[in-house]
Amino acid sequence: MNDQELVTGNYFNILKIGVCKEDYWKILDGDVDTILTLPISVDKKQINEIMSIYEEKEWGMYYLRPSKRHCVVIKDKDIEKLASILEETF
Repeated sequence: MNDQELVTGNYFNILKIGVCKEDYWKILDGDVDTILTLPISVDKKQINEIMSIYEEKEWGMYYLRPSKRHCVVIKDKDIEKLASILEETF
C-alpha cells in the first residue's frame, strides 16, 4: 500500500485502515513511532480505553485541526496487535 496521509506537515505511509463509527481509523508508519489517526467521533475516554488494552506506556495524543481527527503517537511498532484491538473495539 503506497497511500500516504498528511499529519502536521509531514506525509506518512498508511499501513492499515479500518472502519470506525462513521469514518476510518488509520495506522501510519512514523519511522520510530506508530501513528494512529481516529475520527473526532471517537472521544478521549475511548482512546484511553484502547491504549490501556494495548498496554503501551509511552504514547501521546493531540487534535489535528485541518483534518478534524485525533492523532495518537505510540512508542511501539506492534501494528498487528493495535489493529486487532481497534477491530474488536469498532
